[in-house]
Amino acid sequence: MREQLKARELHDSAGLAELNSLREEFDSLQRSDENYREALADAERERQRLREQVEEQRGEAQRLERALNISREELEKVEERRRSQVEQRQQLEAQVEALQNQLTGLHDNQDTFATDLRGSAMDPGVRGAARRNSLLAAVIAAVGTFLAAEAISLMRGNGELITGMAGERWVDSEAVFAPVAERQVVRRQLDLGAATVSPTATEHLAALDPMKQPALPVSSGPVSGTTLRDPLRNGASGPVMVKILGGKFNMGQNRNQLVTDERPQHRVEIAGFALGKFEVTFDEYLLFARATGREMPSDQGWGRGQRPVVDVSWKDATAYTLWLSAQTGRSYRLPTEAEWEYAAGGGEASFFWWGYALGENRASCFDCGSRWDGVSTAPVGSFPANPHALHDTAGNVLEWVADCYHENYQGAPLDGSAWQERDCTQRVARGGAYNKPGDSLHTTRRFHFQPNSRLPILGFRVARDLE
Repeated sequence: MREQLKARELHDSAGLAELNSLREEFDSLQRSDENYREALADAERERQRLREQVEEQRGEAQRLERALNISREELEKVEERRRSQVEQRQQLEAQVEALQNQLTGLHDNQDTFATDLRGSAMDPGVRGAARRNSLLAAVIAAVGTFLAAEAISLMRGNGELITGMAGERWVDSEAVFAPVAERQVVRRQLDLGAATVSPTATEHLAALDPMKQPALPVSSGPVSGTTLRDPLRNGASGPVMVKILGGKFNMGQNRNQLVTDERPQHRVEIAGFALGKFEVTFDEYLLFARATGREMPSDQGWGRGQRPVVDVSWKDATAYTLWLSAQTGRSYRLPTEAEWEYAAGGGEASFFWWGYALGENRASCFDCGSRWDGVSTAPVGSFPANPHALHDTAGNVLEWVADCYHENYQGAPLDGSAWQERDCTQRVARGGAYNKPGDSLHTTRRFHFQPNSRLPILGFRVARDLE
């Protein structure tokens, strides 16, 4: 019995040891399971993070693809316009060559006719009348051909083609076809034999040649440039402003009849005001965002500092001007569309404030020849200032202005004030952008967006009333 009890105790002891061993193994497996679950959870979190990162990169790729498609479409349109203009220019050159051949033939016929007259017994008075009739026919033919060529050019919306053939800069059609009393007509004489064409005929020929006409000044106001900078109540300084002296100018253009929202060209009188020397920068906008608790817009990875603030809506820009007014005690606002065009043009009627050719490294646009072209904005002031001492009015970012968008200038204010509507759904932006083609930088070019639009191409500069 005692041996049986001892054997049972040994058996129970072995069972207990086995049970403890199994319990320890179970605990170990449980710990391993927990570790596995934690590792699995970590892996799931990492997978989710990678998925979000992929989605973000996919969204960025889609945004870049859309931007690329837009740029490609714009380039195709530019190339199509260029081919059309080349074709039209070739047609006009052929017409002018035909005109020259016609005039040469008329000249030869007139010489022959004059020789026959001298060798004949015809009365001198009759010979003179015949010579005048021959000359008059030549002049009428020349005038008719030039009128036909110019009419074709104007109907196609390319009034500058005739002047473009000679490599001369285009002159506004308002100056070309203005009444004789309003311009200085250069009288010319056509040497057809020994005869002189009448002054009236030469005036008509001169009026048809824009290369011979002085351009009307786009602005009658003097050049500006005096700067000012208001202190803020928080101890910082506001944007650098430039005083723009008032004057009159021709707003819009008559060059291209197909661009209806830039027509009709009209005379506007601008009162003196101040305009930001530069586009509002990220540093300047940061003061406003911190003071008002507003979220800073994205810099698209290009950097902030002295780059123009982007991804701001018209409402954001207007809120900034109200804050700036409260900080300085001055009346800040967005410039009106007329004020912007008056100041951006710098008193010039050309496509750009520096002339008619885009050139290189004068602005940031898709094909402007700068190191930022089509890639990103440039720090403000990276390019030369215009005659009003303003930087970046062409390219870099589109700039919000105060006006509501209208499809043309019929009924537009003539006093330089903003053209508003009670329920405005589209606001105007001007000036072109870093990813836009060169022709979008034309001083008269207009863009429009919804007031709450935030895009990497949208920024602004501020205006201030002069007390």
